[in-house]
Order: sequence, then C-alpha cells, then structure tokens
Amino acid sequence: MKRWFAAFALILGTTAVTTGLASSASDLAACVRASNQGATTKIAAEQERDFDQGIELCTRAINAGGLNPASRAAAYRLRGTLNLRRHNLEKAIADFTEVIALRPGIAAAYLDRAFAYTARGDIDRALADHNAAVRVEPNNLNVRLGRGYAHFRQGRLEQAIADFSAAIRLQSKAIDGYLARSYAYSVGRDFEKALADAEEAIKINSKSAIAFVRRAQVYQTQGDFDSAILDYNRALAIDQKSAEALVNRGIAHEGKGRINDAVKDFDEALRLDPGAGLVFIVRANHNLERGEFESAVEDYSRVISVFPANAFNANPTTVALFASRCRALASSGKAEQALADCDRAVQLNPGSATALDSRGLANIRLGNYQAAIADYDAALRASPNMSGALYGRGVAKIKSGDPTAGNTDIAEAVNFDAKIAEKMTRAGVAP
Repeated sequence: MKRWFAAFALILGTTAVTTGLASSASDLAACVRASNQGATTKIAAEQERDFDQGIELCTRAINAGGLNPASRAAAYRLRGTLNLRRHNLEKAIADFTEVIALRPGIAAAYLDRAFAYTARGDIDRALADHNAAVRVEPNNLNVRLGRGYAHFRQGRLEQAIADFSAAIRLQSKAIDGYLARSYAYSVGRDFEKALADAEEAIKINSKSAIAFVRRAQVYQTQGDFDSAILDYNRALAIDQKSAEALVNRGIAHEGKGRINDAVKDFDEALRLDPGAGLVFIVRANHNLERGEFESAVEDYSRVISVFPANAFNANPTTVALFASRCRALASSGKAEQALADCDRAVQLNPGSATALDSRGLANIRLGNYQAAIADYDAALRASPNMSGALYGRGVAKIKSGDPTAGNTDIAEAVNFDAKIAEKMTRAGVAP
C-alpha cells in the first residue's frame, strides 16, 4: 500500500496544472496523508477517525472534478481501500467498480474488488474478478497468486496448484509461488512435493524467515518435531519477532512432551502481540486436532469476541472461526450450539467446504442423518478429497440404512487418511 501511495503522489505532482486540478490534488494529497496516518496508528478508534477523514477528503476531491482519468481512478481506488478497512463493503465495491470503468486494463482494480467480494462472502463474483485479472494481465505474478489463493480457499487444490505453478514459471526466482504451492501440496498430503518447494524457497532466499517456517510446518505435519524445531530456530534467528514461528515451535515442543518450552513460546508470542489472535487460533486448532474440545472452544470464543460486529460480514477469517468452533462444540457433545455456529459460517460463505463439513458433523451428532449427508455432499463437491466429509457421510449413510454405500465412503476416506477413523471417533462419530 505504501508503494501505491508513493506512486499516487507522483501522479498528483505531475498532473496538477490548473487551479481546479490543484485544489482537487490538494484534497487528494491530504487524503493520502490521512490514510498513511491511519495505517500506522495502533489504537482502533484513532484508525477509524483517520480512515473517515481520508474518505471525506477523497470524496471532496472526486466531487470537485478536474482530475484526469488516471488521477480520478486513483482517488476511487484509495477511497475504496479506506472503505474496505472500515468494513464498508458495499461502498468499497462501488468504488472499485468505478476504478474498473475508468481503467479496465489494470488488473489491480479487479484484484481489489475480488478482495472486497471475498470479504462479503460472495465467492463466485470474487473468482470472476480474479479470472478477469488473469485475462487482463496473464503474466502478472500477483494476479496468478491471487487467483490461486481464491481457488485454495474453496478447497480446489488442483486449480490452486496450477496457478501457483504459473506464478513460478513467471518468476522462478521469487519465493512466493513456491511457498504458496508448498502449502497447497501439504493440504493435499503430498509432503514430498511440499518439502521440495519449501527447500527451493530457502535456496532462493536463505534470509527468509517465512521460508524456514514453511519447511518446518511440512516436517511438523509429518510428526518430525525435531527437524521442525531446528527450522523454527533458524526462522527466529532471522526474525526474532515472528509470532508464527514462536507459536508453531511451541506446538512442536508440546509434541515432544516439552510442555514448559511450549508455554514459554506461547507467552513470548503473547508478549510480542498482546492481541494474539494468531496464538489463540493456532492453539485452538491444535487442541481441536488433539481432541481437547473444551479448550479449543474457549480459544475460538476469545478470538471471535474481539472482532468488530460488522466484521462478521466482512472478514473471511470469521468463516473458519465459526466453522471450527462449531466442530469443537459438536465434538464435545454440544451439537445444538454447534449448529448455530455452522449455520452462521455457511451463511457467510455458502460454498465453504470447511463450514459444510463441520455442519455435517453437527447434524450427525443431532441424529439428522439426511441433513448431514446433504452437507457432506456439498462439501465434497467443493473439495472431493476431504477425508472427514467422506467418513462422516459414510457413517450417516450406514445409520440411514444404506451400509453398502456407507462402507464405500468410509473405505475411500481411510485411503486418504489412515487415521481418520480415530479422529472421527474422538469427535463422537462412528458407524
């Protein structure tokens, strides 16, 4: 964003040639300053005040007229970004639409609107904008990465990997594509390729803390905690303030039975980031995986409680939070509470495989087997290799009187994840 502000200041400096334009440019320059000030202020109330001031100044510049098309587009884009920060999603989308009308050949405008649509939970329109950005600038690294992440969020791993691979072909010496593809391979449980991509990123930039964190995560997912801890140590030697490295190293220490070391890492992460959303989310996910459902619910609830009320319609993170808390609640036997969380997650993003999978679990725990099958069907359409959804659907089919189809689903689930029966039994789901 700072880079864009700098470029925008150059536009203002080179186009303010008339009295009216100078006035508009002055308002717009003040808008940029207010936005920069809001972006660096840590107190939420001050951020909102600065963003509102920036929106007002941008509006005044736009309404005054006199800006050329490039500067006018820049004004709308800046105001759209400020509206997005304030969670004014409809206004942000309207502003980015104006940018596209003025500069239809600029991929960044489509990416901006795609982000706003994603925040609103309108995944289909977001993907359409990502596709438009690729058509406009097919050789743009960020455009390919953006669409790859859009596919990834929907569980479309093959399409995501294809875009990440395209990004690598475009810039083979940039680590972004390798890191993104490594994560996608990990989710698809192709750990050999995930490790190869992480190692390639380290080879390209041995000073990148995030590259060592990525390789550590591959090791950790496979249960190689010793190798993971060594890489987290390397990451922290590069960036001592990496909360992600601290939190994940804490989990690795816990995996080794070193509880005191784990607590120290969590405490340090909290010291560095008192908000500690990442700490609580990672710890909650870890507890959910281990079957400590009450602890997971507590941490998910803590994170949800700090979100602004209107962010529940704006931030895609909340979909995962509600879906995960739903799963933890259902697994602990509180299925009715769970269903309310899952309904909210699905409302925010009807195509979320994670939310649909979690709601399937809640419906099984409630004995709503046909509803569970419908949820699992929808989840598997979005993510065909989701082992938990396959296993859950198999159990629901058996309990609905169709053991042949049910056992087929369960066998396929075990083929994807040999430990899925153990995990689902902990969650209260068994044939």
